[in-house]
Amino acid sequence: MWTEIQQVQERQRHELVLTGPEVAQRIDENGLDEHVYDLADLNFLEISRTSLALLDSKIGNLRNLSRLVLHNNKLKELPETVGKLTKLKFLDISQNELSSLPNILANLADLQSLNASVNNIASISDLSHCVRLTNVDLSHNKLENFPEDLCNGYLVNLIDIKLNNNLLANISPEIVLLSALKQIDLSSNKITEIPKELSECQKLKEVLLADNPIKDSRLKKLTAQKPPKSKAILDYVREHCAYLGRTVTEESGKKGAGKPKKKKGGKSNDADERAKDEIQVIAAGEDSKRIVVKPSVISIRPYIVCCILRNLQLDEPAKLQKFISIQTDLHDELCEKRMAATIATHDLDSINGDIVYEARIPSNITLQPLKKNGQMTAQKLVGQLEDEAEALRKEKKRNTFSGIHKYLTLLQDKPLYACLTAKTDGTVISFPPITNSEKTKVTVDTKSVLLEVTSTKSMAFCKIVIEKLLLECFAASVVRVAAKKEEQPDTDEDAAGDQAGDSGGKRLLVVEQVKIFDESGELRVVYPSRVDLNLDQLNIVRD
Repeated sequence: MWTEIQQVQERQRHELVLTGPEVAQRIDENGLDEHVYDLADLNFLEISRTSLALLDSKIGNLRNLSRLVLHNNKLKELPETVGKLTKLKFLDISQNELSSLPNILANLADLQSLNASVNNIASISDLSHCVRLTNVDLSHNKLENFPEDLCNGYLVNLIDIKLNNNLLANISPEIVLLSALKQIDLSSNKITEIPKELSECQKLKEVLLADNPIKDSRLKKLTAQKPPKSKAILDYVREHCAYLGRTVTEESGKKGAGKPKKKKGGKSNDADERAKDEIQVIAAGEDSKRIVVKPSVISIRPYIVCCILRNLQLDEPAKLQKFISIQTDLHDELCEKRMAATIATHDLDSINGDIVYEARIPSNITLQPLKKNGQMTAQKLVGQLEDEAEALRKEKKRNTFSGIHKYLTLLQDKPLYACLTAKTDGTVISFPPITNSEKTKVTVDTKSVLLEVTSTKSMAFCKIVIEKLLLECFAASVVRVAAKKEEQPDTDEDAAGDQAGDSGGKRLLVVEQVKIFDESGELRVVYPSRVDLNLDQLNIVRD
């Protein structure tokens, strides 16, 4: 065992750096010491300036890694198991010999910084689920087309993109979807035309376009000025350049939108598709549950997305606990302690009629909170939680509420609180971001689950949370195995018995659309729509 690895093991350290000529020589002679993959408690690993050409798939064992630095090696590919490093926040794979990035990077929901510069990358994978991504460096590669997968409304934190020194011939007009983008470097490419959409990135402050064969001579001169005059460039683009793409609405409705893309260079493998676990999307019908959003809630907690889940295996206490744990983990990580979004799940059969999403005076919201015996007002419940948070703050001698109570700040000084009520009897079933109702909670007897995600951040983020929850349901084996067509069960009880196992075939999750309307009857959102659930890991079958 290498000395550096032994020291980390014996001293219970959480960081390991392997770099330089001596390490390179050891790797040349005997390869990387595989004991490095046994250091499960590592949160920082650097292997740099060596001749390392292959990273073992056992890298997936290091699930506590938050920073992985692999720059200046000879890596030609990354193993798919990198996708298991779900706590990873910083990934540096620059100065290698990579030609592509694995699709599994989409699993890295906590990833904030990706540096893949100075490689041979000609295409990148879908990064839309990396919702915390703030910086992407793909400079000095071989990209010929602007990475479309970088341009979507899910990447609400992406502020800095480096694509300089590639072979780009265009800028995607969908760049306008990057609502947080502040800086982009597109210098030294083959771009001839700038889309007007670039000027509509509202937070964009710095744009570098030097050394491109731009057809507009005046614009080309502007881009060549030193220091760069980004404001002048954007003003010129706004005044003189043309729109080059569809609007977001047109794109959402275009033929074939939402269908899985075939991989370049060949046809999709039908056998592989059939072997995948499956989500069956059922269209909302005339009698389906509807949600009406009232104007009062728009300024309080404006975003809500819902759907109905069927064929979950929740009839065993252990499985039900797994389902609850999925929500807890998502609240802690992806939802940022409920500050970014809140999840609520309900037994669909316990809700009478349609649902109203509105805002009320705190004293006018009465519900039975989860795990509470009696009813209370939202005002009283929040008061109790604030007292608990204040007591803990004093005990820990902190200046602010701890992480587990931080979401309470979302309600401070708010005259109204958001809530969901059953339209028929007025029962409050949910009080986000605080709790949902004991009366509608999911139990071992639940057959159909109403999944609700609300947010102050964006509609797109609500959808990201739902997609992550669906994927975690498969990972935690709380989705039933699909019944064989020739052995269709006659009853729900038969189905439960036939499908109770975790193995024996592909699993099938049925997701029914829920439509959400405003008070005038205009459709606000339907989920999942044709453009949602583009998940390579699953086979999506739509009505």
